[in-house]
Amino acid sequence: MKKCKIYSTTKKAEADAVIINGHVLLHVPLRDDMEPTYISDGQYYYPPLYTAVFAKGMNFDLMPFSVECQWGELSDEDSVIRGWFAYYSGDDYKIKCGYCDTKTGRICIPPEMEHCEDFNEYGIAIFGGSVETGYDSKIYKDISHDTINKRNRIRSGVYSGLMDTKGDIVSCRGYVGIEESHHGVFFGYQTADGWGVIDNKGCEIVEPLWHEISWDGMGGFTVMDHTRDGCNTYAIKNSDNYLGGSIVVSDLTEAPTTVYDFPPEKRRENLSLGECFESERFRLTQRGEKYGLVRDVVENNNNPLHTYTEEILDPIYNYEDIPDAAYRAWVDAEIYYYANLMSKTPRCIPGLVGDGWDGVPEDIRENVRAYMMVNGLEQPDKVEI
Repeated sequence: MKKCKIYSTTKKAEADAVIINGHVLLHVPLRDDMEPTYISDGQYYYPPLYTAVFAKGMNFDLMPFSVECQWGELSDEDSVIRGWFAYYSGDDYKIKCGYCDTKTGRICIPPEMEHCEDFNEYGIAIFGGSVETGYDSKIYKDISHDTINKRNRIRSGVYSGLMDTKGDIVSCRGYVGIEESHHGVFFGYQTADGWGVIDNKGCEIVEPLWHEISWDGMGGFTVMDHTRDGCNTYAIKNSDNYLGGSIVVSDLTEAPTTVYDFPPEKRRENLSLGECFESERFRLTQRGEKYGLVRDVVENNNNPLHTYTEEILDPIYNYEDIPDAAYRAWVDAEIYYYANLMSKTPRCIPGLVGDGWDGVPEDIRENVRAYMMVNGLEQPDKVEI
């Protein structure tokens, strides 16, 4: 019998336990509704799920636990996890962490890690070096709580990675800092480079080159850099694995976090322009005293990573001018689209009645004709073979 602790990093709770015959169990009074897993000297022991409230509602039946032990005492000395730690740090540590099954208490992933966290809904967990407090919020009052947490994770010689419920390592490299975001996305800090983004398969979504990065699960990633004069500049970047990872807008003086309640009567929507999406929102961008507008789009709610940001207005407008400027931008885009479409649409299409102009929104037809005339675009008389 060996003392240990079970814990939950999500619920920030822990409880005393013991290891008996390769099972993590808790000592509690005898229950009427079930038989104890182990009895010793009149003491009754049960698995975590039936004794610890914070074991309920987990994504998977795997709970982290910590125990003071030697290498190989409760595991295989040639394990992959031990090899990973030997490669990245080489340090030994008295307290080691692993995972047990909440329903039976059986040790499923042996205690070989310095630190491991709860599994997310995708069956992925952060493991690696433990985090020690390096920045005190009482002292660093000018630094945000989120920034303090990030800096606490970035310590020389401490690495973290991702693992799955089988105990296999998912991430291909060790990160100096790593933290979970939304939809199975993690922010990873690569040594001497910066923050980037990886998914739950360990694939790189955004190259780790940024001083800070944030994302609320919709649209592109907000990245931040320091300038030579000590100021911060912000940009919005789409995923490298989706739409080419383009920088949507850059050199912003404020983080684009303000969700803008765009007036519905000013929203110009036309399905012919590819307006196929499941949800959208608008955010303000700011450069100095001027404002712009971006649109965050989720194309498929069943695949949350299929989300991106597009710029509607460059931040050169006064705040009160945003709705009308955005409306004009959408109208101009429609005019351009239909002008080019009509320049490829014959006046007489065999088997069809009309010259094709019925498909152009009535309120912009004359504008489309004027655009075609000014830009030398003509509607062909017949189908070119």
